[in-house]
Amino acid sequence: MTHSGVSDSVSASCGARLSSASPSPTLQALAFFETLVTVLPVRSVSDRTCFRRVVQWLAEGVGAGRLGDGAFAEALLYTREACLGKPRSPHAVFLSILRKELGYDPKRRKGREGLCPPPGKPIGWASHPHPGP
Repeated sequence: MTHSGVSDSVSASCGARLSSASPSPTLQALAFFETLVTVLPVRSVSDRTCFRRVVQWLAEGVGAGRLGDGAFAEALLYTREACLGKPRSPHAVFLSILRKELGYDPKRRKGREGLCPPPGKPIGWASHPHPGP
C-alpha cells in the first residue's frame, strides 16, 4: 500500500468514525485501535501490548480532559507521519512522535508520579528485604 493509500485508508476508515457527534472515548479508542493496526501492522505480542497501552492512555486523557477531543485524530496523523520515508521501524517513530507532541510516557503508570520512591522510602537495594545468612 502506498503512502497515499494509507492516507486514504486513515481518512476513510477512521475519519468517518471519529467525526460523528462526539462519540465516547471508548468508541474513539476502538476505532483508533482498528485503524492503528491497519496502518502499523502488529508484528509481535509486544507491539500489541504497546498499542493497547497507547490507546488506553489516549482514552484516559480524553476522558479526564487532559487531552482534547481531537487527540485520537491527531495521533492517527502521527501514524501516517511515522510511515513517511520508509523508516526501519515506523512503530518506534510513531512512539517518538507521541512522546514529543502529546507527552506520552510509557513508564509512567497510573498512581505513580515518576520513578523516584516517595519521601522517607529508601532508594535502591536498601528498599528490598535482604535474605539473612
